Amino acid sequence: MAGGAGSGGAAASGAGGGVGGASASSPAAAATTYSSQSGSWRALVAGCLALLSVAIYWNSLTGEFVFDDKPALVDNADVRGDTSIATLFSNNFWGQTMGDPNAQHYSYRPLTVLTSRWSAALHGLSPYGFHMANILLHAATTVLFFFTSLDLCHGHVPDTVSAVAGLLFALHPVHTEAVSNCVCRAEMLCAIFMLLSLRAYMQACDAHPSSNSGGGGGGQPAGRHWLLWTALSLLFNFAALLSKEPGITVGLVCIFYDIFFVAKFDLQSLITPSARRSPKDGGRVSEKKKAAMSAASGGSSKPWGAVGLRTAIVVLYLAVTYKWRVSLNNGQETLSDEKTNPSVYIKNYGHQLLTKHLYVSLHAWLLVWPVPLCCDWSSFGIANISSWLDPRVAGVAACYVTLFLLGLVGFAKSIAREVRALFLFGLAWTVVTFLPASGLLVEVGYAVAERLLYTPSMGFCLYAALGGWFLYSRGPAWLRSVLPALLVVVLCLYGVRIWTRNEDWASERSLYESGLKVLPDNAKLNFNYGWTRNDDPLLQERHYRKAIQMYPFYGAAYVNLGVNLINRGLRDEAVEIWKEGLERYRQRPIITSDPEVMTFNIALTYMQTDRCEEAIPYLEACKRYGRPRCTDDLVWCHNRLKEKKQQSKT
Repeated sequence: MAGGAGSGGAAASGAGGGVGGASASSPAAAATTYSSQSGSWRALVAGCLALLSVAIYWNSLTGEFVFDDKPALVDNADVRGDTSIATLFSNNFWGQTMGDPNAQHYSYRPLTVLTSRWSAALHGLSPYGFHMANILLHAATTVLFFFTSLDLCHGHVPDTVSAVAGLLFALHPVHTEAVSNCVCRAEMLCAIFMLLSLRAYMQACDAHPSSNSGGGGGGQPAGRHWLLWTALSLLFNFAALLSKEPGITVGLVCIFYDIFFVAKFDLQSLITPSARRSPKDGGRVSEKKKAAMSAASGGSSKPWGAVGLRTAIVVLYLAVTYKWRVSLNNGQETLSDEKTNPSVYIKNYGHQLLTKHLYVSLHAWLLVWPVPLCCDWSSFGIANISSWLDPRVAGVAACYVTLFLLGLVGFAKSIAREVRALFLFGLAWTVVTFLPASGLLVEVGYAVAERLLYTPSMGFCLYAALGGWFLYSRGPAWLRSVLPALLVVVLCLYGVRIWTRNEDWASERSLYESGLKVLPDNAKLNFNYGWTRNDDPLLQERHYRKAIQMYPFYGAAYVNLGVNLINRGLRDEAVEIWKEGLERYRQRPIITSDPEVMTFNIALTYMQTDRCEEAIPYLEACKRYGRPRCTDDLVWCHNRLKEKKQQSKT
């Protein structure tokens, strides 16, 4: 996208050369123009990034279907091809009807499901094929991100900055869940369409006749072209939304691109003396000051008209699309239990807000320190914040202070305006694309999830690469020697972490076992790990009991613990466990089949021990659940009681 350089800010020339609205007595750094590398260099880097992206995940190809792969892929009729294509577009990600009150999920991702259906048709329900598709999608995303970064940074920083950003993205360990977990294809599809949407929007900015971005000129053809590019951008935006819900945020990313690179908005203009009105001249702005203000906004007021028009189009699209997407839920809200997102059930609003921001800070920490990785961070593995004196509150505050400090680069006079814009755009990219998944705007069904950082990490990697380049170019000689070596070490450690993490995702047992090392009090991980340990009934019982201890309303844990006890001949203890599970369900009912299963298991156990009188109330309850067998069993119990009465008389 050669035109991206123009909209990203031309090389320094006169007032537009990075002055940024600074006063004459305190000049800002002048912009430096960097020559682009050859096309063969770019192709070579792109090829290396693609090969590296594939190689580092190669050992994930032997992985099994794990975690959500089974309900979303193996057991999903839409993926297996048992339904029509039209049905696929009316169902949610899990094959349930959108808006159905009994549906537990309202994830609408028909494009992702469609591609999974194609995969199943191509190679069957083979984990190998799904893993290979994910790896190739990650490689494609990495290459596309590299070229997008090149177009954003063109001429303002060396092309090697984009190469480093691409390397960081390709090897960031936080992506392991998205790539190694078959069901997470949505992350990469969404990211690809978001990047395509942004790139089309950049072309629209270049082609707009009033953009002053160097690509449109002033004729009618350019006007028609910018409309076509804008329409294409919105089309890719919609495809991103149909891949995964956060894809809609790329519209906001495009608006930030317009503001920083086309309108050339500069935070320096908010504080520079030349942009303020002086009381001495009656509040009027002199021609000299107007010129300085014009320089701060890029040297022309015309781009703001084009920016405003494109922004209005995008905002209108976002409003209409958002309303349409919400309407698919038919007014229904996702029904989840407390273990899915514990913060939602905290009654104290202040503590609830602190806990939600704790989750946000943990996401940020995973970008910086992707070492403690876990497939499930919910289910009370992270304790709720119940006091303002909790030391973790300081960590939350530190996260937002750091974010604020990173944003101060926009006021740094020692950095050229175009480079400041790149820093701020990377920061905005990270924040905006993560915001819908943060749980701060809408309720979400998780606490922390590494897969959610796949797209936001692009902004992080861009910012990190820019920061490293700035330190390298401005730092002392010893730092210039240390930084390249440090980068190599970080990338090597990233690669090792990905390789070992792929092995964790290879099977259900290894996945949950690795998760318990990070969050030993996670109720769901204890339950899931217990489910994999049929070879050790005592160990299995211990983990089921741990799950119940952490979450007393865990119906499935009561069901499986009872089965474990039955298999060991402890019938009475099993019945008591199931009765306790039913009592917990009455205290906090949620949509689940667990009460039905426990009720039937109690009745069946009583029947097997010839205690029909005790079984009858549970069989009658089973009838209300609609189990056909319960009617026959109920007749059998009544006949058995009559038989016993006759035997007692004789």
